[in-house]
Amino acid sequence: MFSYTPILKADAIAEEWIKYKLPLYDSLVYNVSISMENKDILILKLEKFIRKYYHNIAIRGMIVFLTIAGVLFLSISLFEYFSYSNPLLRTLLFYGFITINICILLFFILRPFLKKAGLLKRLSYEEAARIIGKHFPEIDDKLLNTIQLNKLLTEESQIKSMDLLLASIDFKIEQIKPFGFHQAVNVKENLKYLKWAAIPLLLILFIGIWNKAVFTEPTHRIVHYNQTFEKPAPYRFIIENTRLTAFENEDFVLHISLEGEEVPVEAFIEINNNSYRLEQESKIKFTYTLKNLQESIRFRLITDEVKSQSYTLKVLPKPMMINFSIALEYPAYLNKVNEVVDNNGDLNVPQGTKISWKFNTRNTDELIMNLNETKHILNKQNDIFTFSLRAMENIGYTIFNKNQYLLNKDSLFYHINVIPDLYPQIDVISMKDSVFMDRFYFKGNIGDDYGFKKLTFIYAILNDKDTLSDKKTIDIPIDLSLNGQDFYYYFDAQTLNLNLGQTLTYYFEVWDNDAVNGSKSSRTQSMEYRLPSEKEIQKQSESISSQTKSSMEQLMKESEKILKDIDDLKKKIMDKNQPTWEEKKQMETLLKQLQDIKKDIENLSEQQFLQQQLENQLSPLEEEVMRKQEELQKRFNELFTDEMKQMMNEIKMLMQHNMDKNKFNEMLNKMELSTEELNKQLDQDLALFKQLEFEKKMESTLQKAEELAKEQKQLADESLQKNTDSKQQLEKQQDLKKEFEQLMDDVKALEQLNQTLEEPYKLPDTKELEQAIKNKMNEAESQLQKNNKSKSADSQKEAAEKMEEMSEQLESSFEKEQEQNLQEDIQTIRQILDNIIRISFQQEDLMNRLSKTGTQDPSLKNIIQEQYKMKDNLQMIEDSITAVARRQPQVAPYVSKQIATINNAQKQIIDAIQLTQDRVMQYYYHNNNFNQAVSKQHFVMTSLNDLALMLAESLNNLKEQEQNGSSCKSGSCSKNNKGKPKSGKNNMKSLREMQENLNRQLEELRNQMQNQGNQNKQGKEGQNMSEQFARMAAQQEAIRRMMQDYLSEIKKEGKGYDGQLDRLMKEMEKTERELVNKIINQQTMQRQQQIMTRLLESERAEMQREKEEKRESKQGQEMQRAIPPELINEKMKQKNEIELYKTIPPSLNYFYKNKANNYFNQIK
Repeated sequence: MFSYTPILKADAIAEEWIKYKLPLYDSLVYNVSISMENKDILILKLEKFIRKYYHNIAIRGMIVFLTIAGVLFLSISLFEYFSYSNPLLRTLLFYGFITINICILLFFILRPFLKKAGLLKRLSYEEAARIIGKHFPEIDDKLLNTIQLNKLLTEESQIKSMDLLLASIDFKIEQIKPFGFHQAVNVKENLKYLKWAAIPLLLILFIGIWNKAVFTEPTHRIVHYNQTFEKPAPYRFIIENTRLTAFENEDFVLHISLEGEEVPVEAFIEINNNSYRLEQESKIKFTYTLKNLQESIRFRLITDEVKSQSYTLKVLPKPMMINFSIALEYPAYLNKVNEVVDNNGDLNVPQGTKISWKFNTRNTDELIMNLNETKHILNKQNDIFTFSLRAMENIGYTIFNKNQYLLNKDSLFYHINVIPDLYPQIDVISMKDSVFMDRFYFKGNIGDDYGFKKLTFIYAILNDKDTLSDKKTIDIPIDLSLNGQDFYYYFDAQTLNLNLGQTLTYYFEVWDNDAVNGSKSSRTQSMEYRLPSEKEIQKQSESISSQTKSSMEQLMKESEKILKDIDDLKKKIMDKNQPTWEEKKQMETLLKQLQDIKKDIENLSEQQFLQQQLENQLSPLEEEVMRKQEELQKRFNELFTDEMKQMMNEIKMLMQHNMDKNKFNEMLNKMELSTEELNKQLDQDLALFKQLEFEKKMESTLQKAEELAKEQKQLADESLQKNTDSKQQLEKQQDLKKEFEQLMDDVKALEQLNQTLEEPYKLPDTKELEQAIKNKMNEAESQLQKNNKSKSADSQKEAAEKMEEMSEQLESSFEKEQEQNLQEDIQTIRQILDNIIRISFQQEDLMNRLSKTGTQDPSLKNIIQEQYKMKDNLQMIEDSITAVARRQPQVAPYVSKQIATINNAQKQIIDAIQLTQDRVMQYYYHNNNFNQAVSKQHFVMTSLNDLALMLAESLNNLKEQEQNGSSCKSGSCSKNNKGKPKSGKNNMKSLREMQENLNRQLEELRNQMQNQGNQNKQGKEGQNMSEQFARMAAQQEAIRRMMQDYLSEIKKEGKGYDGQLDRLMKEMEKTERELVNKIINQQTMQRQQQIMTRLLESERAEMQREKEEKRESKQGQEMQRAIPPELINEKMKQKNEIELYKTIPPSLNYFYKNKANNYFNQIK
């Protein structure tokens, strides 16, 4: 039996087994009967042999692998290099080469290693023993026997003597123990097989060094077995495009070049078995365009000699925008219908509009919107992308389509112009009332892009301390639905009861209906109306008065110059048969000078009216002064009469045609007569204006003196009171002293105005009183400084009494002078009236004598002498009337004009009689017939009768003035009474009575003409009829002139007037022309009856007006003020033209609508 081996040694052997991963047989486990050390050594040696055995097999397999792989690589490469096999054969070669090498690798290399690792079945110990026994003859079958004996240990039941078996095993082991089993495997024997592997490897190396293409090109073709490789030809195709990819719906240009020693003449591309010629750009470059690609295409390039491999042009899906729409949701306040815009990204929208995009796409994964440099990824649903925002500012945006293949660089750029709600616009034209300077008329235009909220008129009063009162707002009604409109507004500042010196500031403000940003407003510039102070009004009034006097004097000089030029022109043309071009130009110059005078007179009238309005803002004038002022204003308005205007128009028309000498002289005479009348009237009005200026200054001075005396008395009473402050009293006294000094300046100015009058008033000398008042005021001031109130009050009372005394002296002296002058003028007019009546009878007697005297009668000279004497008497009457008219405005201008007309007619009578006596047959004025003198005498007689009526009316007015003056003296009139006696009814009634009397005379004359039949009567009957025609024509003219004056009075008083009197006067002018031409027919009588009917209606209307004036007054109501025609007519024509074109089609784009509206607003 074997001895027991220590456990520690057995454990070491076990670890060695585990290290080499040896199998553990049951028979070789720990056995107390066997020597563990010999057994372990044997097993280790066997395991080492087996490992080396399989290692040697693996090395030999590697040599086999290299040999076969090299031979195959060499063979296949050489075959492919020369054969250029097709893809199928190359596929077989490729996969065959790989398969063979893998199989060799698995069988000859991998399999031995797996057996060596024990993963596959390997040599058993018996098989290993046999191999070892064959290698070592000394061992022979000893090792095999040992292994077999060891195997018997597992069969213990059959063994009779275990000890003998163990001893046998141990003995044999000891015999073979010296041998190294692994030496039975000779690895070096494999070196003899390396020559087989070296042969193909060396061939590959040498051939590779010689021409590596032998291996690289076939290898490339075999590796890319699915591609077609052509055998190199004299040339080859090279596709220059870097990538064979394109996007659908696009064109792809294929660029091809040839490389080789030879090149073909032409080349083709083969697509779907169809060949297409390539476009040749140069000798070796070709192109071909594949248009509108929809899918991938396989193609190859071919010539007669060469066919290229097949290529594939891959067509990728391109992201596309099919269409899009934009929904516009406008702000509600615009009242604009929402709309949808298709395929138009450039828009003009109002601010606040909600914009919603909807994009319909194809092949699009993402839709990118770069909006004002901000990137937005749009929401996607199927192939539809949506996005929305509210537009508050201009928007520039770009759309990009994107998918996995492409970000479409062909972006769509659009711009949305956001139109902000602009500020409203307002323009206002203001005009003051022509009568009342504190009444304003406004014409305005407001405009906005979308509408209005309100229009207001805002005003405030600037007080004396330059502080504004609270602003007052007045809403002005407008049409809120219109974007542009005119408005009219009237404002009466008089309702604010402004004090003198206060300032009114006002402006208009308009608000729009902007619901997005809030209502915005625009306002006009602040305007001001300042009510001048009392001193400013007086100063301005004095300035206007001075300017008026200077202007009237200048107008008189200009009229005198015109008269001189007319006289020179008459002398110049006297010896000429026809007026030359030079004389006509002189006539035009004279006419232009008259036009300039007309404009100056109109300006003069406006200045007087302005002065009257200024003075009305002060304390009211006395009734008589007010009446004179109104009469003088009327005279200014009528300085340039309608006859003069008609005469100028007639001259203008005649100047456009050729005039003969007679007509030229006639026009010169008319111009001379009109200019003389104008000059006389200017002279009278200037004298009256100076007198009125003096009277107003006198009234103003007396009023100031009375007010100053009252204030001085009041201050004296305050000084007697114990609780008054001496300092305050002193200051008031000093102020009164300054006011008295100003009063003295007014007295001096009054004396200066008095000296400018032709007949100055005899005013009392007030210097002593002035000095006494000044001394008393100084005494009062001195006593107040000493705080002696009682003595100061005495001095103040004395000063007040002397002021009253001075005022009474001035007033009594002035009234006495006025009364005396009025009585003298009344007496003068009475005497003139008597003389006119006497001369009228004389003229009638001369007329009768002349009508009975023949042209050869010696008594004709006596008639001429008496006519001369009558002419001198009438000239004296004219001078007397002119003198009275320069003092009394009650002597109407038409009186002076009438007497001037009579004197002119007297001259014509004398000239006509002399021409008849001398038998000179030439043209004179109207006619050279002897009966012309008789007709003129009739005219003078009737004109004298009319003049007597006019003077009688003037005399009544003077008597009425005298009575009013007496009433005022007795205290029955008031200075504040501005009323004026109503004479309209009497005037209209007298006009109606005069017209009725004239109609009866016309009827009698018509009956007389009918009785005479159609026979022409000569002698006394014909002359008598001419006299009647002349007399009735003169009467009709007088009635018409009186009606013209009555009409002027009605217009000035602002009474209701419908234009009927104007139509009456035109009808009267027709009657005058017919009477001058000795025509009376049925139409004439019907016209006269119509005139009579209208006069009766006017008389009843006048009576009704007077009754209404006497009715009880009622509460005043606000009247709708008429818009001044200047504001309406200023641009009416232009507005009509604009409205003609301002018809914008409803379908017009909003942008252009806005542009059109702006244009029309600018040209308004």
